[in-house]
Amino acid sequence: MTGAAQKLGVSAPTLSEWRKGRLAGACRPKSAKKGAVLVPVRAGERLAGVEVTGV
Repeated sequence: MTGAAQKLGVSAPTLSEWRKGRLAGACRPKSAKKGAVLVPVRAGERLAGVEVTGV
């Protein structure tokens, strides 16, 4: 089965799930709530005089 998975360009567990009639990764329910907003920060940047809002 590993050879067939390589020919299709997928992993062996994914191919196994396909053979069972399931989508790979479909077992995990998606969370309805949104996480915190990520803000990019440069390393070494000084935060003196910068106001942080929404925290």
